[in-house]
Amino acid sequence: MLAANVIAAAKIRPINLSAGADVFRENDPANGEMFFIFQGEVSIAKTGIGHLRSLSAGHFFGEMALIKNMPRTATATVTSAEAKIGAINLNTFAYLAKTNPKFLSSLISVVAKRALRAIDKLESYYI
Repeated sequence: MLAANVIAAAKIRPINLSAGADVFRENDPANGEMFFIFQGEVSIAKTGIGHLRSLSAGHFFGEMALIKNMPRTATATVTSAEAKIGAINLNTFAYLAKTNPKFLSSLISVVAKRALRAIDKLESYYI
């Protein structure tokens, strides 16, 4: 398993950003990448709704554009003084999913929680 983790780590594209920098903007075309935060904080916001969540080290974002090859559904902006982020493409995602079931299980769990949170927010607007 260690070899699989080393191979996957070698396929991560490092990105260093400063406060206020956008990782991507809502409606940007999918660029075939999702992101992991190694250091710093990123805010996720959506037009008409505003701030959705703040993410910090250990969190990921941008998975929907990667998996569905659809435009970005929100804007991701660095809110800490700096952020160290890693980007992976679909091939690396597939490799991790195949070689590390915990990775895929964790991702599915987080995506499901985010979907339920979004449903709760929508319901609060209409009730």
